[in-house]
Amino acid sequence: METPTVERGDIISPEGEIGSPQYTKTKRILLTIRFDGEKFYGWQAQNGGNTVQQTLQDAVQSVFGERLGISGCGRTDAGVHAYGYCCHLDIRSDFDTGRLPNAINRYFISREIKIAVTDAKEVDKDFHSRYYIETKEYIYKIQNDKYKDPFYLGKALHYYKPLDVNKMREASKYILGEHNFACFMGDKSDIPADEAVRIVYKIGIESEVTGSGNNIINIYMSANGFLYKMARIIAGTLVEVSEGKIDLRDLPDIITSRDRSRAGRTLPPCGLYLNKIEYMDKTGYWEKIENYNKNTNKAEKYD
Repeated sequence: METPTVERGDIISPEGEIGSPQYTKTKRILLTIRFDGEKFYGWQAQNGGNTVQQTLQDAVQSVFGERLGISGCGRTDAGVHAYGYCCHLDIRSDFDTGRLPNAINRYFISREIKIAVTDAKEVDKDFHSRYYIETKEYIYKIQNDKYKDPFYLGKALHYYKPLDVNKMREASKYILGEHNFACFMGDKSDIPADEAVRIVYKIGIESEVTGSGNNIINIYMSANGFLYKMARIIAGTLVEVSEGKIDLRDLPDIITSRDRSRAGRTLPPCGLYLNKIEYMDKTGYWEKIENYNKNTNKAEKYD
C-alpha cells in the first residue's frame, strides 16, 4: 500500500496515522467579509472586548464544531468599518468551498450581527492574507451638510461647513509617491520614525449627492501599506487644508520634517472603511521578503 504524502496544512492527531480516521487533510481558504464596525473593538481578538475576529471564529465554529484559527489582513481600530476585509483559515478539504459563505452567514443572520462573508476561495497553502498584500485601499466618508443626518451616525464624519474639494484634491498630489510618512503616524505606533516609508499610489476625492439629498465626500486612499492611523491623519490633513489651517504648499516640507505635530488632526474612526485588498503572486511575495530581510521592520499596526 502506498503511503500518502504529508503536505503542509495536513492535520494528524497523536492517535492516528495518515489515512486513519484521525487524519484530516485541509485546504486554505481566503474569506472576504464586510462589517459594520460601530459595535466592535476592531478586528483583533482581545480579552473583554467584542471583536470581529472572535465573532467570525464563533460563526466558523458553528459550521465545523471546533475552534479554528483565523488570520486577518491587519488590525483595525474600534469603530472602523470594512467593505472588503480579507482573512484566511484552514478547513477540511472535503468541505465545499462554495457553500462556506452561506454556512457562516446563517450564524450572523440569526443573531442580527452586522458581518457578512461575501466571498470564499481556495488559495495556496503558503498564502497569508496579511503578508501577500500588494495594495490596500481605504475610504474616508464625510457627511458635508449643515445638519447631521441620524442615518449616518457612526457611519461617516459630520462636517457642517462646506469643504473645498478642489483644494483638497490639489493638496493630495503632494502626498502621492514613496515617502517617509512619520508625520502621518499615530503617536502610539511601534514603528520607528526612520522605518515609516510607504508608497501612496492614489488619493481620489469624490463628492456625491445621495438619494436623500446628503452631500457625501469620499476620500479614497490606496497604498502598499498604512501606518498606525495614517489614513485618518491624511484625511484630517486634507480637511485642514480646506479650512486654511494648513497651506497645501507646505505639505512637502511637512512630510520631509517627519513631525506629527505639523500634520492635520486624526479624524474619528466612524468615517473609515477598508475598501479592498489586492494581492501579489508568489514571485512578488518572495521579492518583498528579500527586501524585508534587507530592511527589517517591526510588526505594523494598521488602521
